Amino acid sequence: MLPKLFRIDCADQPEQVKVTIKEALSDWFDPREFPRGWIAGPVICLWRTAMTNDNIVYAVILRDGWRTRIIGFTLSQFARSFFIFALLGAIIWLIASTVQGDLFLIGTLPLAILCGAALAVLIFWPESSQEDRTVTFLREVVEGQTRKPRLQPAFTRPATYGEARALELVVSGRSVASLATAEAVIAAFRAMDDGEEEFLILAAGENEFFQSAPGPDEFFVEWRDGCRERHFVAQCAGSEGKPLAMQDALRLALDFLHGAEWSENAEWVKLYR
Repeated sequence: MLPKLFRIDCADQPEQVKVTIKEALSDWFDPREFPRGWIAGPVICLWRTAMTNDNIVYAVILRDGWRTRIIGFTLSQFARSFFIFALLGAIIWLIASTVQGDLFLIGTLPLAILCGAALAVLIFWPESSQEDRTVTFLREVVEGQTRKPRLQPAFTRPATYGEARALELVVSGRSVASLATAEAVIAAFRAMDDGEEEFLILAAGENEFFQSAPGPDEFFVEWRDGCRERHFVAQCAGSEGKPLAMQDALRLALDFLHGAEWSENAEWVKLYR
């Protein structure tokens, strides 16, 4: 089985993710079949009890904007054998640089056959459609620590709004709608809250836009009104730089979409002074 890649996204910060994973691991000498391993900086290595044939998981924990992304791969028993043979091949090459004649052929031919057999097994061994148990464990541990959805299911467009302005809706770098609607904006906020999307932009032009992105327990909001000198960051009204709750960030997005007065729950501070 060839190494299989995987990716896990999480709304927590990398430091908290590391702590969560460490707390979920078994002790080194725990006899149960439960994942254990080590974390060194951003690199993690997980495995189960040596008596099982589960894959070893290697991954890195990366900061991705206001969230965390874990990217890694599983290395199966067969893949480990392949890498061992690759190492033997390097040793053979070193021997070949110093040994000549029949002695070299007698020593390397069996190893070459073994390497070829191992490679054939790797190529033709059927891939499993199921995710490795250790990866599933890691996914459940990490995603289980993410925040619960903070957007009320019944949240809808306020009745006091008029017609929506002609704005383009961009979600995670993709243009979702050339004419944004309140329903599309609400759906985008739900997707950000679920960790499926990374940011949202409502654009009236190159220098007039509204953008928002989720944090661990809050939402960050910016508004640019024509030029660099009129680029603002939103914060809770009466606070000292405290980001907004999700409901307030969404309300500002709908205010911008409909050209309405800004919500009283937020105040704007210049980003560039």
